[in-house]
Amino acid sequence: MSKVVLVTDAGSVVGSALARALADRSHWVFAGVDPQRPGYQAAMAGHAEYAQRHGRRLTGVALSLGDQRTTQQGVDAVIGRAGGVDVAVHVVEFDVAGPVESFTAYQLAQMFDWMVLRGQRVSRAVLPSMRRRGSGQVVWVGLWSVAQGHGGDGLDRAWKAMSGHAVAGYAEDLSGLGVEVCDVTVAVGAGLVRPVLPDDRETAEAYGAWPGSGDAGLLGQQDEAEAAAIAEAVARLLASSGGLPRRVQLDPASLDIRPGSPGAG
Repeated sequence: MSKVVLVTDAGSVVGSALARALADRSHWVFAGVDPQRPGYQAAMAGHAEYAQRHGRRLTGVALSLGDQRTTQQGVDAVIGRAGGVDVAVHVVEFDVAGPVESFTAYQLAQMFDWMVLRGQRVSRAVLPSMRRRGSGQVVWVGLWSVAQGHGGDGLDRAWKAMSGHAVAGYAEDLSGLGVEVCDVTVAVGAGLVRPVLPDDRETAEAYGAWPGSGDAGLLGQQDEAEAAAIAEAVARLLASSGGLPRRVQLDPASLDIRPGSPGAG
């Protein structure tokens, strides 16, 4: 059955691949792209070109998740055009590269906004209409870098746990209201995520762990083939019968779907 799907961060390689994979399955997909993201115009043009070339219902939409007002404006634009949102897929990247001490308090606040609060804003924007309708699906897709040797694992685990527990809380709260919530995590190659580097380079170097040099893989090219495989796996999950599980992990090697537990590292 065709659904109206909103995909966030559809200017990224994974978000874009996911939007297109869902459109290929006959859904009406709105690809949310942040107007302040580098390459915004190119991403919007790319979605329009793909829709025209393949005859898909894929529509780019300006979606800035930096505050609740702009998030709501983007979601309202989708609701106004399509009549509602059946599925919201929020894509978020987690990759912190450096010792915890080398990140400023301001950076931690920025990470919290990017990795946790933006998903909260999306959820608050789409859930009221889903609750009134008594149906809907909200999926958080978290991408975790498997790059080794650049530090930051402690912060990665912290944001991952906070995000996972927030999604688990939503799933519990909405369990009797007809809305399904799922937390999808997948470990990816370093090229698919944008690492957050510490502002305090001197402290990072004191640990012998400045990740901004000597590690070409960390800042390497994005792997479109891997992104397409991840997108297909998530699309299969959404197409599965019997409802969504509350948490799954995509195996990084096979991209098979495996059950997970909230907050698992």
